[in-house]
Amino acid sequence: MQTSLPKILIIGSGLLGLGLNNLFRVNGFTTRITVRNQTTDKNLLIKAEKTNLKNKLIQHGGVICDTLDDYKRVISEYNPTHIIDTIPQPTQELVSYLLSIDNCFKFEFSSPASDFAKAFPDKCPIGSYPGDKFTLEKLVNQRGIEKQDALVTQIGFIPEIVTLDGKPVLSGLSLETMIMCNLLTGQYDSEISSDLHIALAKFDKSKGFTCTTINNIYRFLHDIITGLVVPQNIFGRTLAMHSSQVWPRSEICNALTNSNYKNSLPEFYGQKSQDKISNPVTTYINAFCNNPVYCVSHQDVVSAIQDSSKLFKDPTFRQQLIETAIAYAYSQGK
Repeated sequence: MQTSLPKILIIGSGLLGLGLNNLFRVNGFTTRITVRNQTTDKNLLIKAEKTNLKNKLIQHGGVICDTLDDYKRVISEYNPTHIIDTIPQPTQELVSYLLSIDNCFKFEFSSPASDFAKAFPDKCPIGSYPGDKFTLEKLVNQRGIEKQDALVTQIGFIPEIVTLDGKPVLSGLSLETMIMCNLLTGQYDSEISSDLHIALAKFDKSKGFTCTTINNIYRFLHDIITGLVVPQNIFGRTLAMHSSQVWPRSEICNALTNSNYKNSLPEFYGQKSQDKISNPVTTYINAFCNNPVYCVSHQDVVSAIQDSSKLFKDPTFRQQLIETAIAYAYSQGK
């Protein structure tokens, strides 16, 4: 057990990394968060915003990491007690290095997509998102068996917008989805250009996700870091923390305008029937959901969705989000 005060290193400064960094720091924890110095985005607005984010992050515990040597230097100098890797698809080289660090607890995140790779490995080679997630799980679980200092948890889509110093954090699918769903409510039609109206008309509202909120993840990590005992039989097994319902974008739109909205889809943890609930879901529920605070409730998801709606109420911030939606639309040829 750690006897020193926690020193948390968050790998990755996207939606989840920044959201967790904000929560840990506001609650008095010492953190560092890695941010890339380089961006490959060709869209000038997105590129400029990521550069601004990098500069702001330096004032909020940010450290530049572009190469494996950068990570090694930061870890050697900072000597973290806990590492939280939030990069969506980290390289196997980086994951292997992070897992090799002793006297430090490691948290990795996976996706239900890895279950597909486990069932159909021929369709999910290394380099594919499901294939890489399945490989990550195997690496973390092997370390967990050997050292009892690493956990991997499958999480769902995060239906949130995270901010830093009053600016939205560019976070790909989550940010685009939450902006477009807010605009699809029709409340801001008079502020939308004809090009954006066309993009909204093409936006697939049927696409759905199991969901996990940053607050859910934070509570779980916070309690482990501050003393929650992880059962020994959990090490070496993948966990899954996500909603018991799928949330299509159409349901997200409905929840944006009604804080009491009830998702109309059945509860089944994203599987086709009760008898097909995945092992990671069952493992997590049996180990931790005797305390409801660790389960992703329907209200958790609705509250997170509603928070993005509140951000849209501010005209200046809303204009930033609309400009970002236009940039995403152009960069993807919509």
